[in-house]
Amino acid sequence: MFESTLRDDGQYDVTFSLPWEIRALVIHLLIDWDKWDRNAHPMRRKRQDDGRWTVTLSLPPGRHCYFYMVDRERMTDMSPDGHAHDDVLDLDCALLILPIPNLSSA
Repeated sequence: MFESTLRDDGQYDVTFSLPWEIRALVIHLLIDWDKWDRNAHPMRRKRQDDGRWTVTLSLPPGRHCYFYMVDRERMTDMSPDGHAHDDVLDLDCALLILPIPNLSSA
């Protein structure tokens, strides 16, 4: 699950989250944008909120594939943007589509 906010510079702040019920020692978000770096985006538990696992990234507009590693087991999100197949890793991943914003002044 994710929420996105468009910034003034045309980038998006995207917060990925997983429910607190997921029992894990460590969860990482892997995304094609950074060449699937398995250590780049560790998720943290939000103790002050509802205990969800979260991580926020700054992403450019476009199509992004991602999945989670939950204690070394791959987990694909039920993305509202659908799913895709990544030919580099030869696996299915969740799809995130961030539209190109119209930043021109009115």
